[in-house]
Amino acid sequence: MEPTPRTGCHVIRRDVLVQHHQLNSRQAAALERLLEGPSLDIRSFEELCPGVSRRTLQRDLRGLEAKGLVLHEGETNHLVYRLKERA
Repeated sequence: MEPTPRTGCHVIRRDVLVQHHQLNSRQAAALERLLEGPSLDIRSFEELCPGVSRRTLQRDLRGLEAKGLVLHEGETNHLVYRLKERA
């Protein structure tokens, strides 16, 4: 099965961002998920990275935000992250 051009663009974009911002593998996974869909919450991120503490995942998401790649919306239990438009 041939990859779709959109998927290929997402992979290239993710790889460029990962290298440029020196992201870890969990942050790369979060970025990939955000390139595919509209948002990511902590529960989805935990499913993506089983065996990693919630606190570590929260730090990873804050790191993505500090690098200007994502924005958060909502409060505490309803916090979601979205890809920043210019990322």
